[in-house]
Order: sequence, then C-alpha cells, then structure tokens
Amino acid sequence: MKIGKKELWVETRETPAERRQGLSGRESLADNEGMLFIFEKPGNYGFWMSGMKFDLDFVFIKGNKVVEIKEAVPAPKGGAEAAVIKPAELTEMVLEVNSGWIKEHDVEVGDKVSFL
Repeated sequence: MKIGKKELWVETRETPAERRQGLSGRESLADNEGMLFIFEKPGNYGFWMSGMKFDLDFVFIKGNKVVEIKEAVPAPKGGAEAAVIKPAELTEMVLEVNSGWIKEHDVEVGDKVSFL
C-alpha cells in the first residue's frame, strides 16, 4: 500500500478472528511492514493492546485518506492493563506500524492512501 509518497508492505486482517489476533504475541514487525485491519462498514473500532510485545503507531483511514493518527502507543509492561485505542471518528481501515514509523515517514492527516 502507499500512504502519501511512502510504500509499505502490509498483511491484511479482514475476519473477526483475524482482527482479534492482530499482532498479539509477535516479537516485531519489519521496518517497512504493517498490519491493515479492514472492516465491512465505517465504525469507531477499538484496538486492544493485549499481548503486544512492542509499541505501535496507528493510522486511521476512511475512504482513500488518513483521518487520524495515534503515535507511540505503548505495549503493556510488567502486568499493566492493556490500552484500548479508538479513533475520534468513524473509520474503515486501521494500519498498525512500528512506533516511530509515522514520524520517520512524515505521515499526516489528509495524506492519500492507495493500494498497489
């Protein structure tokens, strides 16, 4: 997929079971890799950081543009309760990438999203 001028490889999660599993239990993501959650209709979907072993950035997408960003969401540490991340507006897709990826690639609200 492409966000603005940056291309990255994504795994997609489209079923409820796939979305529930997400990145939980994984040790890492490659530098230019992400996980894209695709929903059947726009919604205010929450993402629970349970089982996460590394921090994430979130890119919330509606139509073909970035509508919200949440950076440096920490993985729970030392038995802490996992955070739930929700967008302020309805979205159709959510991209999870390594913490710092958004800043490194200058991703901003309003950037166009396309699929290669």
